[in-house]
Amino acid sequence: MELENPLITIIIPIYNREQTLERCLCSVLRQTYSHLEIIAVDDGSTDHSRVILDKYQKKDSRLRVVRKENSGVSESRNLGLQLARGEYIQFVDADDWITRDATETLLKAMQTGSEMVITDYYRVIGRKIWIKGHIPASSLMSRAEFARYMMKSPANFYYGVTWNKFYRMDIIRDNALFFSRELDWCEDFKFNLEYLKYVSNIRVETRPIYYY
Repeated sequence: MELENPLITIIIPIYNREQTLERCLCSVLRQTYSHLEIIAVDDGSTDHSRVILDKYQKKDSRLRVVRKENSGVSESRNLGLQLARGEYIQFVDADDWITRDATETLLKAMQTGSEMVITDYYRVIGRKIWIKGHIPASSLMSRAEFARYMMKSPANFYYGVTWNKFYRMDIIRDNALFFSRELDWCEDFKFNLEYLKYVSNIRVETRPIYYY
């Protein structure tokens, strides 16, 4: 039975992002869905990211700042997962931002009977913005249907990244899923492939909610 107001954990890995961090944090803290736990993992930043994080942590008790020595984005995400108390997991990168209703949209999509949500996203280059996706229509599909689409373009960011997806924490915890510390790239794609092994249905939303 789905809870009406579940806690959602948003994990933000950060390393030297003083130029974009405030924009990211503001977009997360201003979500229309407010029952959030925001875990910002500072991966040993040497710029003013630390100062910005301290300022926002004082403003909003939902923001939890965790600091560690620099060891990479996989370790940061894994630490966030270890500390997460939410029923659902959302990832946001510190140089990106999300629409005001991003989390609410993801939650509603998940509650249609799915175990993962994937959305289109905005690709931002300077002042130009494109909508990016791959599956043409919003729908609830089986893992086999989803895999057929993915095999047409497996290298597409749409499938590989974590930030346009929504995850169930019980699936991550029960199957001891984590980001590989050995990989310098595609660690997120590997995580997604591992997660997909344990799901039956995926909700596709063609409405973009993330600015990359």
